[in-house]
Amino acid sequence: MNIVILHCHFERGGVTQVVENQVRHLHDSDRADRILLVSGDRQGGLSKLTLDQTTQRTINDFDYDSQAFDATQTPRRAGDIAARLLDLLDREDLHRQNTLLHWHNHSLGKNTAAPMVVDQMASQGWAVLLQCMISPKTIAPK
Repeated sequence: MNIVILHCHFERGGVTQVVENQVRHLHDSDRADRILLVSGDRQGGLSKLTLDQTTQRTINDFDYDSQAFDATQTPRRAGDIAARLLDLLDREDLHRQNTLLHWHNHSLGKNTAAPMVVDQMASQGWAVLLQCMISPKTIAPK
């Protein structure tokens, strides 16, 4: 099976560390035929080991929304991002029948189009795993 791990960015931080741990486990287990990391342009937090064990690709407009972002354009943006993702998967020779799309924090609102992209991919038959991580800072005190 091919694994595509998607997140807005791979800069240093919690999600990137989790992804690196997942990549190391998948690589060591020999359960993944290929591991592809997909994000916006920021990938500076990935270690050399992770870079060596994966293929990395970027998608325009996949990073966090900019402050100047017009929310009324979200459905159009989602369609554009989904089309770019489908094109990328096609170029990488990855198919619905043998690929899992593993999304990190798709619904936190950092990229408001991401949930719609997930929906479009799932509607087209792609296997999807949604992983949401909550920072201890976001948990309300007792």
